Amino acid sequence: MRTNVMNAALLVGFWVAATLLISLDEKSTDDDQSSSWIEVRRSLRAMRPTNRRNHSPRQRQLVEGGIYPWAEHYLVPLTEMPDPDNETPLFWHIPKSGGTTAKAMYECLGMTLVNRAGVLPQFGHDHDEELIAFKPFGKRGPTYVNADSSTESGILHAEELGLVPSGLADIIITGFPQFAVSHLYDEDHKGRAFGIFRHPVERLVSKFYYLQIADWERTYSPSWKDMHIRHWANRVNRDNNVYVKMLAGKKARDPVDEHDLQIAMRTLKERFVVGLTDQMEESFRRFFVVMGIDESNKNRDKCVAKFFGDDGLKKNSNAHPEVI
Repeated sequence: MRTNVMNAALLVGFWVAATLLISLDEKSTDDDQSSSWIEVRRSLRAMRPTNRRNHSPRQRQLVEGGIYPWAEHYLVPLTEMPDPDNETPLFWHIPKSGGTTAKAMYECLGMTLVNRAGVLPQFGHDHDEELIAFKPFGKRGPTYVNADSSTESGILHAEELGLVPSGLADIIITGFPQFAVSHLYDEDHKGRAFGIFRHPVERLVSKFYYLQIADWERTYSPSWKDMHIRHWANRVNRDNNVYVKMLAGKKARDPVDEHDLQIAMRTLKERFVVGLTDQMEESFRRFFVVMGIDESNKNRDKCVAKFFGDDGLKKNSNAHPEVI
């Protein structure tokens, strides 16, 4: 039973993501904005609560556990139509799952980002006590807010400065969805959550090869070059039910069970706009609809061509052998 639960939890992000994307209608053309809105409306109708009377007592206990309180109170339900002018998007950056591409895409679109870049020492805003948006590389470069959403301490400082109520951020990118939502949003300033998910085995294989060469990363691991991937997976890798633990606000060594799994799945289904790494262009098209990014954004088509044209995705990928 324990093995089944762990395997199921490992697959939660991929399974829920696939379910959500499949539930939407067939693709429409990128330029057909009205058709995109029709798709969103159909998706929202399809997500109305289902009849739970046919569930077993155990299933009912798990399902009726609801979703995590931080998501219930501070994130906009997917059943509510998007209101981009009054929602601050939060993007859950899961390592090796398209997060770097997402960040680069939002920079290309000219959006104002919150992530670690805004407090890098070389930009001179790492000790600011007042929020500002700035362009460190000139007029044509990206715009950052001088707040850090990549660490818990940075999130707490951003909370003290009133990040979300300030309205400066177009999107907040973080690896800590539970912590960030709990501290940055409130009942009067709710967020709209997004995430891109990858098959868990593919994600770990990518991590294994990437950290062998990524000497700019804090978790750079050159010793992995001398390991066989099977040995690494069995003896070295410590990732275990990562998606569930992050949504539950638990640490890496904390245990999770089927109850956590069910709540995590419902939280994703009811509060996250989900994309898949193997359907990146379509995922971003749907993100754009919810975020109100249409033809009025002069950079949209150019950015889509940049990242999804010929060899576009290879700009942010690390080639490695496939194992599945």
